[in-house]
Amino acid sequence: LGVRPIVGLVHHGSGPAHTSLVDPGFAAGLAAFAGRVAERFPWVEEWTPVNEPLTTARFSTINGVWYPHRSHDYAAFARAVVTQCEGVRLAMRAVRRVNPAAKLVQTEDLGRVWAT
Repeated sequence: LGVRPIVGLVHHGSGPAHTSLVDPGFAAGLAAFAGRVAERFPWVEEWTPVNEPLTTARFSTINGVWYPHRSHDYAAFARAVVTQCEGVRLAMRAVRRVNPAAKLVQTEDLGRVWAT
C-alpha cells in the first residue's frame, strides 16, 4: 500500500513490568529489543525508540502519572532523561546493525503553558 511506518518501541513509560525509565538496565534492554524488532522487520527505515523522552520522564517521575509513578522526584527525572537518551542511542545502534539506512525520528512536546 506504500505505507512507510515509523516504528515506536516505548511510548509514555510503557514497557515490560520488570523495568522502568530509572532502571540502570533499561537502555541495554531497549537496545536488545530494538535489535530483535529490526531483525523481524529489516525493511523498516524510520524508528522512534522512545517517544517524547522529556515528556515521559516528567509525567513518570515528577507528576507521578505514568509508570514508575514517582512524584516530585527530580533526581529520578534526571536519571529517566539520561537513561532514555542512552536507550535511544543504543537502540539505533542495534537497528543500524540490521539496516544501516535506518533513520531516527525523534519526537518531543516542547511547549510552554501559562495562565493568569
